[in-house]
Parts: sequence; C-alpha cells; structure tokens
Amino acid sequence: MFDEDDARYADERAQLKALWTDVEWAAARRTVLTAHYTSRDFAHGIWEALAESGFTTGEVLEPGSGSGNFIGTAPAGVQMVGVEVEPTTARVSQLMYPQAQIRTESFAATDRDPFAGPAESIHATRCVGTWVAGRRVYG
Repeated sequence: MFDEDDARYADERAQLKALWTDVEWAAARRTVLTAHYTSRDFAHGIWEALAESGFTTGEVLEPGSGSGNFIGTAPAGVQMVGVEVEPTTARVSQLMYPQAQIRTESFAATDRDPFAGPAESIHATRCVGTWVAGRRVYG
C-alpha cells in the first residue's frame, strides 16, 4: 500500500491520500509494520485473568489501544484510558467507545496522569505482559 513503486495498490493508495491529510498518511505509513490486532477473544481472556486476580473495577490505562478491543470488552465499573499514536485508529476508537478517554499520542510522550492517582491496571499485550496493582499477571 505505501510502496510508491508498487503499482498493484495505486488506486487504493490514491483514494487514501485523497481522504487523509499528509500527517495522517505519514502516521499510517509509520505504524503499518508495528500495528497489531488483538482479538476480542484474547481481550476477554485478559479480563478474565484480571478478575481471577481480584481486579474487577477501577481505572485501566491501555498503551497502544488500537481500535479498542480491550476497551470494548471491559467489564462494567472499569474506567478506560486508551493511548493510540495513529490518529485514524484513535478516532475510530473514540467513536466506538465514547465513554472512554482516548489520547492520540505516543505512550512514550504521555506526560500527564490520566487519573487522580496511579492506574490500577495497565494493559500491554505486545511482548510485555499485563500488570495489575503492582503484581504481574501473565496473559
């Protein structure tokens, strides 16, 4: 899609370039190799593991929240903050889950605590794990 020398996707590339700003195009191009989809089944499994560890309500920060499958499967009583660097994906997430706070920024650049105190859980599903209230829960 983003390889200007590849004619196979020239029409689709032209359509997207017409829809997106230069900043949005650059962001999508930059993240295409590192954006990963997390299935709803996997997200449900993480929530089940958190519940078994004693976490059922509270504040959850999700770095790299994507389109929001963790947000969409969150149990009642969970306040979600998603951080997503890719602006189109962040917009989709905010439209799908208006009850959540979605930040369009790099997690590395997030310099404000989204909650009054520390988050009770931080989801990180890519090579890192999931942390709950100071103890590690493998997921």
